[in-house]
Formats: sequence, C-alpha cells, structure tokens
Amino acid sequence: MQLFKHAYFSLKHNKIQWLIKFLFLFTYLSLVFGLVDSISNFKREIDRSKNKYATQVQIFPNSEGAGELTYKELENYGLSDYIDRIEYDGYLYLQPVKNSEQLLAGQRTTASALTSMIGVLPTKELTRIMKEISFDMPELKAGECLISQSYADTENIRVGDVVSYYNDQSQVDFTVKGIYKPKVEVIYLAHIYLTSESLEAVEPELYQQTLWHSVYHLADSEAFDDFSSEVREKGLSEQYQIVSNESLYHEETVFLNEALKRAGYCLSGTLLIGLIPLYLVASLFKRKQTAEIGFLYSNGISKRKISLMYCSNDLLLLIAASFLAFVLMKGCISSLTEFLLNGTIESVTSQTVSFFSTNNFSVTTSIAEPIKTVASSTTLAPTKFGLLFLLWLILSAGKINEVRRFQFGTRLTEEME
Repeated sequence: MQLFKHAYFSLKHNKIQWLIKFLFLFTYLSLVFGLVDSISNFKREIDRSKNKYATQVQIFPNSEGAGELTYKELENYGLSDYIDRIEYDGYLYLQPVKNSEQLLAGQRTTASALTSMIGVLPTKELTRIMKEISFDMPELKAGECLISQSYADTENIRVGDVVSYYNDQSQVDFTVKGIYKPKVEVIYLAHIYLTSESLEAVEPELYQQTLWHSVYHLADSEAFDDFSSEVREKGLSEQYQIVSNESLYHEETVFLNEALKRAGYCLSGTLLIGLIPLYLVASLFKRKQTAEIGFLYSNGISKRKISLMYCSNDLLLLIAASFLAFVLMKGCISSLTEFLLNGTIESVTSQTVSFFSTNNFSVTTSIAEPIKTVASSTTLAPTKFGLLFLLWLILSAGKINEVRRFQFGTRLTEEME
C-alpha cells in the first residue's frame, strides 16, 4: 500500500514527467508490439504453407516413353494408409466451334489459336473446389458444364446456352448449368468444367482422352519414403518419378519471407534506436528526482525501500502503457501487417522486373501463386513480456544507481565533516 501511496504522490507532484514518459513508452511499445505481431503473423503463414506442401506428393513421367497415367491407376496408387486425401486434375484440349456453318464449311482457326482447356474432375473434387470459391454448385447431369464469369462475359454466354467444341471431325455440345465467379482470381481454375461421371456417360471416347494428374496428401509428412516404396510395389515403373511438393512453399512464400526479414530489421532497429530517447526521457528530470530521493532519505527511509518505490512506479507506468498499446494494436495490426507486406511486394516486384528487363530475360510464372494476404491477429506473445521485463530492468537500474550515488555522496560528506 505504501508503494501505491508513493506512486500517487509522485504522480501528483511530477505530472509532466509522468506524462512524457508515458507517451514515449506508449508510442514505443505500440510500434514494437505491432512489429512483433506482424512477424508472428508472417511466421504462422509460412509454417502453414510449409506444412501444406510438405505432405503433398505427385507422380510425373521422367522419360519420353512414359505414357500418361489413367484415372484408375492414379486412384489405385492413392489407396494407401499413408494417404489422407487425393486431389485430382483432369484436362481436355478441344477447339471451340462458333457455329455449325463454320464447322461444315471447314472454317476453323488453327488449334494453337483456339484450343481451350476444359477441366474434368470427379463430382466430389469439383464440389470441393467450387466450395472454396464460395460457389453453390448445382448437380451436373450428362452433357452439362460450368463456366467462369469471365468466359461467359467474353463469349456472351448465359445459363442454358450450349457451348460447342470440335473433336476429330465431330461436334461435342455441352449445356451451361452454372456460372461461377471466384472472389479473387485463381490461376489454376479452368474456364469450363465437367464432371468425369457426366463426361464418361455421354462421351466415353472423349473421356478416354482426358489427361489426368493427381496430388496425394500424406497423413504424415514423414511417410514419403514409405508411400514411395508402396507405390513401386504396386507396379509403378522407374519411368515415373515420385516427387514431394515441399520445395513449392518457397515459391508461395517468396513475399512473406522477404517481409519477415524486413520486419525483423525494423524491430531490431526500433529496439536499439529507442534506447536513446528512453535514456533521455529517464534523465529529463534527474535533478528533481535527486532532490526527491534526498528528501525521502533524510526522513529515514532506507535505500532498499526508496529503490522499491521508484521501481514500482516504473512498473505501473509500463503496465498502463503496454495495456493501451496492446488495445491499440488489436485494431491496427491488420493495417500494419498489410502495409509491410504490400511494401515488400512492390519492392520485390519492381526489382524483379528491373532485373529481367535489363538482362533480356523473360519472367516465368511460378507454379505456386505467391501469398499476398495474411490473416492478422494480436497475441500475448512471450516476446512482449520479455521486452517489458527488459525495459523495467533498464529503467529500474537507473533509479537504483541514483539512490546508490546519493547514499554514497551522503556518506562521503559525513566522513569529510
């Protein structure tokens, strides 16, 4: 209770000193807490990406003699205790036909100009993908398809219209059952989708032309070697390679890693440079503080109690400033994290474009789209408590040193007398 009384007494008679120290600590802690939370958000997203790709396995042909694997073969390899789930990708490459007169007259542009990629997926997989982009997928019957909003706008297509494609001297028609529009642009989505079940029912020969690809998700990232051995035992020849996608997370987190590095530099610089104004603020009212220590010491209060009083004052000040800084950052952390990430994206992109343009190279699109948004949150991280403890020690050390210097000076004066 006596410590709180002294805090109230000090606040009452040193309002300006307390206010200046509080404003500095509040600003300093707000910036540091924001950087700590941003670093934590970047690390969490990087770890999520790494864990996602570390469990992904794909099978690729590694020689010209290796043919494309069929859906049944890929499905058979995925029937394993090591596999949690499988993602399938199937594609057809057909030429769109504008009208029947064009087809009959043989008036068609070269395949390179008009060939369209049509996605073919099992119903379950297509439903999952459409759910990810918040599209309520209707049931697709034989001969029905989904198209993208951009494709519909370009070709002036509506639900119920028929889209036609050219295949080996014959025309294949699909009825548009739905038009999907992702909230953000997704690079891996095709402009037209069919279910493998409906395609096989209406066009068995066309179904056989589908090029299949799959991504196996391991139940445990450490099971890669076991799964590879099992697939080889099932008959997969050496003409195919089994590859982990773990390296792709570097492509997806290229901006995040750079933003993490820059946020770390900012945090280190803020911590070090901030010590200078912290020392100046602590020394601002040094003469008045020395007089107060002398007054307390002359009234018989021990050095230990005086030190505890001033250390308690700084602790209360830090608690109040850190609480308000935490509340402020809770509402502003999204803006700060977005500012750091967007600044990094602009900087890295401009440097990359400048490098390729000056060296006559072409920019190759990454397989994994780099992450450009991060979910932001504030936490009571141990780093924050460690920082508060360090600041308290720095402030307290100065107070304790002042008390000891005053006591030493008093003793020296008494001995001289």
